[in-house]
Amino acid sequence: MRYGYRRAARTPDPVHPLGYGRELYFWSFIVAVLLFALGAGVSVYQGVLRVRTPKPIQDAYINDIVLGLSFVFEGLSWRVALRAFRATKDDLSYWKAFRRSKDPPSFMVLFEDSAALMGIVIATLGTNSHRTRSWSHSVSSSRTSCARRKSKPAWFVSKIGSARNTRR
Repeated sequence: MRYGYRRAARTPDPVHPLGYGRELYFWSFIVAVLLFALGAGVSVYQGVLRVRTPKPIQDAYINDIVLGLSFVFEGLSWRVALRAFRATKDDLSYWKAFRRSKDPPSFMVLFEDSAALMGIVIATLGTNSHRTRSWSHSVSSSRTSCARRKSKPAWFVSKIGSARNTRR
């Protein structure tokens, strides 16, 4: 993201008389796709691995601690992103502010954190269902769901970006 900000801040030159401001959109998109693809890939790999070779969860309290801390930290990050987005949206609805925003990182962080929080909740439900039903694949199913949830925001942002480009 910093690289995108730095590239976008360059002054206009004869080759780019209007400047480099649009590079911020490109590099934000690249970061989003890489984050979501990497998260989805690891989640799918772990899910398939656990379905093929199921093992009972040992020391489930460690999962609870990790998921709880993850939820707290992601929640704090989400709250900071939400406050920053609210500060820029003025009197617009969230949807209109998102559509009109010229600062992709502000809503990208909010989307990513929202997807992460949903994934943590699903993973928590999966580990708890394992305790009650003794299904070893419930955790891997929840991880696969996390992968799907994390890859959808990237798809959504790519559609919004292409819609913005076709309107010009």
